[in-house]
Amino acid sequence: MHYHSLHIAVFVFAVFGTLVVNAQSPRQSLAEIDNYEPGPDSKPQPGVPEGKTFSFKFETSKVFPGTSRTITVYVPAQYKGDKPACVYVGLDALGFGVPVVFDNLIHKGEMPVTIAIGVSPGTVASMNEKENPRFNRSLEFDSLNDSLARCITEEIFPEIEKLKTPDGLPIRLSTDPNDRCAGGGSTGGIAAFTLAWERPDLFRRVFSAIGTFVGMRGGDAYPVLVRKTEPKPLRIFQQDGENDQWGGGPEVGDWWMSNQTLERALEFAGYEHQHIWGTGTHSGRHATAIFPDAMRFLWKDWPKPLKAGESQNTFLKAILEPGEGWKLAKVEQGSLWDTLAANPQGEIFFNGGEASELFKIGLDGKVYAATAREGKVTRMEFDSHGKRIATDESKGTEKTHHLTLLTKMAFGADGTCFIQRVSAIANYSIDRLLNASKRSRELPDASKAAPLSFVELGPSPSSFAITNTGAIYGVDSHGDSRSGSRLWLIRPHGDKIEIGSIPNGASGIALSPDGLWLAVMFRDSHWGYICKIKADGTVENPQRFYWLHVPVDSGTPDTGNICFDRDGRLYVATNMGIQVLDRNGRVRAILPIPGNQAVSNVCFGGENFDTLYVISRGKLYQRKMHVSGAPPFHAPIKLPPSSAG
Repeated sequence: MHYHSLHIAVFVFAVFGTLVVNAQSPRQSLAEIDNYEPGPDSKPQPGVPEGKTFSFKFETSKVFPGTSRTITVYVPAQYKGDKPACVYVGLDALGFGVPVVFDNLIHKGEMPVTIAIGVSPGTVASMNEKENPRFNRSLEFDSLNDSLARCITEEIFPEIEKLKTPDGLPIRLSTDPNDRCAGGGSTGGIAAFTLAWERPDLFRRVFSAIGTFVGMRGGDAYPVLVRKTEPKPLRIFQQDGENDQWGGGPEVGDWWMSNQTLERALEFAGYEHQHIWGTGTHSGRHATAIFPDAMRFLWKDWPKPLKAGESQNTFLKAILEPGEGWKLAKVEQGSLWDTLAANPQGEIFFNGGEASELFKIGLDGKVYAATAREGKVTRMEFDSHGKRIATDESKGTEKTHHLTLLTKMAFGADGTCFIQRVSAIANYSIDRLLNASKRSRELPDASKAAPLSFVELGPSPSSFAITNTGAIYGVDSHGDSRSGSRLWLIRPHGDKIEIGSIPNGASGIALSPDGLWLAVMFRDSHWGYICKIKADGTVENPQRFYWLHVPVDSGTPDTGNICFDRDGRLYVATNMGIQVLDRNGRVRAILPIPGNQAVSNVCFGGENFDTLYVISRGKLYQRKMHVSGAPPFHAPIKLPPSSAG
């Protein structure tokens, strides 16, 4: 480990690339266009205590295997080691004069005691270490995913906390996202934004200078995603100049215009943000000059928590209940399967655990075991973290019944529960299901149930929906994946009719609230199909219609279940959260889940069907909405007129 002075140079050409000048007139020189000088807060001042820095090599990343990088840590003089410090992550090391600026601002009380961590991009040596190394900078910094956030918080931070400061103090870094800021220039600028955008549970303050919000690795998508996505609790500062253009890749986009486009999107979406535009080029001179003011803005009012703003997105305003957010349901979290369904009363059924037991959230908000033991009623209560705090059981003969290999579940209008297992759908009569008001019945052992009827849907059924008349629309796959999937109609009396063919991989199927259209989404495609329902219940003209956003990193939306609200909007579980589509098949709103985790199932429930339930990575979340759901077992309703706009 090497300790050195706190003065760290900003290597403009090395970090940001070749400067390109689009001068306003032939007489303007580079010096005139990019003539920005740092102020007093960027220079050492008399009587201001100086922090100390140290560096070390980090070469054990599992997120980016084989990489080697330099980590530089600045520790302010005011740090005592008695409590966690705020954190600033500098991408491409500690540019913009971080140590001196932090010395001055912390001394004046204009920002909190903050440990700064400079993270250089990784490199991977070739077989011949002196020739042709692989540079990971664009991969790590330009990619739109949470890999860099995981590398920093799960790998680099713990390594730093194993060390001591130059004065021998323990290093303690705050885990509160409100206490964390990230900053960088060019590719480091978009990386700083991505850290907070992808993981607002880890970072919430962003300084982006001459950010690469262009088509390098999909960064040009950010303005659209910002406009469609429910606002996140972030504070953002942007800097750019009208002569900004990276000479190494003008074919990927216009830096100057892309930054302005993002700024307008942030304004539209209600973010707390500020920007300073200038005449500069693709260099760090302007950013270095205004860096102290950026830090004052980003840290103002700390430790007051940052809050999400109000978007002008009319779709978000129409569906979201003000003041309501995602909450973990009070169930045992972390081991839930992907089965989720509401019965006609609005009670939510889901399954989980190693034995795939079925549970229910009653209208009283309490959790009941629906398949645990015959002759017993089990009521379970959990705290907000999913830890069981109480279990009440009546006396009875213990006999376990588990729904092994349960894959899908849905209810009919009469309360019949249809459970899909491997290659069949079994139905259970309503009087054999647990009733919350009586708290006296459980789903019985299969040998004691009301007559079970199994309806074979094929070798690999993937989804089904039950209409208010008891008809079932289902989709399965041929044994040969190249043959696509078959759409089936199973009439109330059991007649099964093949009614169409669509591509393979269907993951969700739903009826529009008026019963006139059938929607089918696919796990590995951003396209979904729509089918016209005919008077006899069959369908015609299956066609690609719905279009989903796909994360740049994954290449697929990993679509799960789908459902409609009573105004005809389609809610789709994806790895970007819940994507909400209008009646013309376009995504108009995106509802991310805490931690930006993937969602595998979604449905409306509650007494008025105005609570949205989702399963994400084995956890069950719920959210009160401003709209109500329209499950297929509801009677068809007339939708308001719509337009082709």
